[in-house]
Amino acid sequence: MIQQGTDWGFVGPAYEAPMLLQDAQRCINWYPEVTENRGSKMPIALLGCPGLNPVLSTIPGEVRGMWPLPGTQSALVVVANTLYLMTVQTPATAQTEPIFAATAVGTLLTSTGPVVMRDNGPLFGGEGGFVAIVDGTYGYYYLISGAPQTVKFSGSVTTGSPVVTLPGDMPYGLVISPGVSVVDSNGGFFSASIASVDFNALTIKMTVNSTVTNSADTFTATIPVFGQITDPAFLPASRIAFIEGWLIFSEPGTRTFFTNAATPYTLLFDGGFYALKDSSSDNLMTLFENNRELWLVGERTTEVWYNAGNTNFAFARIPGIGPQIGCAATHSITRIGPNLIWLARNEQGENIVVQTQQYSWERVSNHAVEHAWAQYPVVSDAIGYAYEEEGHFFYVLTFPTADATWVFDGLTNMWHQRASFDPVAGVYHRHRGNCFMDLADVRLVGDYQSGQVHQMSRQFYTDAGNPLRCQRRAPHVWSSSDRYRIFHGWLQCEFTPGVGIATGQGSNPQAMLRWSNDGGFTWSNEHWTTIGAQGETRNRAIWRRLGRARDRVYELNYADPTARDLIGVTLMFEPEEQFWNLPDQAY
Repeated sequence: MIQQGTDWGFVGPAYEAPMLLQDAQRCINWYPEVTENRGSKMPIALLGCPGLNPVLSTIPGEVRGMWPLPGTQSALVVVANTLYLMTVQTPATAQTEPIFAATAVGTLLTSTGPVVMRDNGPLFGGEGGFVAIVDGTYGYYYLISGAPQTVKFSGSVTTGSPVVTLPGDMPYGLVISPGVSVVDSNGGFFSASIASVDFNALTIKMTVNSTVTNSADTFTATIPVFGQITDPAFLPASRIAFIEGWLIFSEPGTRTFFTNAATPYTLLFDGGFYALKDSSSDNLMTLFENNRELWLVGERTTEVWYNAGNTNFAFARIPGIGPQIGCAATHSITRIGPNLIWLARNEQGENIVVQTQQYSWERVSNHAVEHAWAQYPVVSDAIGYAYEEEGHFFYVLTFPTADATWVFDGLTNMWHQRASFDPVAGVYHRHRGNCFMDLADVRLVGDYQSGQVHQMSRQFYTDAGNPLRCQRRAPHVWSSSDRYRIFHGWLQCEFTPGVGIATGQGSNPQAMLRWSNDGGFTWSNEHWTTIGAQGETRNRAIWRRLGRARDRVYELNYADPTARDLIGVTLMFEPEEQFWNLPDQAY
């Protein structure tokens, strides 16, 4: 008998085909790394996905959205119905990561669902200084300075009227919110705030009538740090984009999108500063800015607009650009590298992920992930974010109702899963990350349950203190020429050896192997071996005397809190066909 050794493609992406006998591959909490050096020992390896380390705790609940503020040393974080200002309390050093702190700065009117934020830059010359916040129903603002600000303006008032007539342009820096208080130099208004503005008549309507008549009154508006936007011209919004001073909002369930008015870097609104996604009749699902252009993605079709500098509404549609693809989940859209990516659909179907290529699009999902998504009861609640790590651009797509997370690697075009493992029930759940931001050179995700913000890094080997369990199901091992049985002598996994920690779990790190002899339907008992205690750099993880099968699928699992990178796997086997020349009674 002649033994043969093979690495039959154990290292690879997730690809569980609709028919398991075709392909049963899984890749959970590992991702393929394809070498860029032609002289590497192996062309592809499996790297452990980043673990989570809590760096900030708030109230229990869903971290709904995060947004870094200018300067990259502070950010806004929404947990349940509370808005927090997250700051760097202690800067990073050569040996330590930064330490973060959080202060509650506002309260939202909703407690669940994604929150989207954009800022219009630091206050400069009366312009900017705001963060706009939307939760799908209400709008809010936050002052980037973190301190109340005052806006002074002049105008004429008449006894018994709430209207202030301005001598010129609308003053910069105003926002309509119940907490904004306005006083005038003559005491004509008592406990007044702004009810509305009229950009055509150049008037400001107060919430109370004036008690005096004055043709040259002086007013001071004091704007709190946080408040709800109650501008009559502000509509419910689910998404925001920012382009060249303009904040652009999408109204759910319509074709409408609108901007602030009447000039950039402000946070007032006018009923005339809106437009429709109008090249097709489908509703606007989502929007996103990219390369100073506005992508409006509908239910079936897409449009691209740009800042044309128009007087009444700054934006105009780029003629002749109309990709025939829509969006299946409002908050699945994000930027990955230079392109946009989202969970797509059109009149022909849904459950594919597409990526823009200039003004067109390409499918980047595959049959295996699309089959998995087709089984989910709901996909419209999918949430997407992207980040870069070590040259990989990852698109992380979570399906909350389906309790699953899939990740596309834009560098290799391969998919894998990320999951949180429940060791008691023995089941995987969705990844804990609900939203992402990069702050103070640290990659951070918000937890969908605990209200914590976690640092996400490959330097961590637990899932916020819980086991970070990896799983790889390999391609089928079978004889394609004759479908005879194969004798499996031994299997060796080349992990990074000697990575055990000094004491406790992981001091003798163990990998678990099991297999299926029917192509992936039923599974053997668990078989454990060490990958090498601390310093055992010549350790080999080997399983021997593995039996025989016509169609075998191997599954490798690892959960100890150590490095778990895997360069390759070799199987030593003997084809059964070598015995077919024996008499019948010999077998």
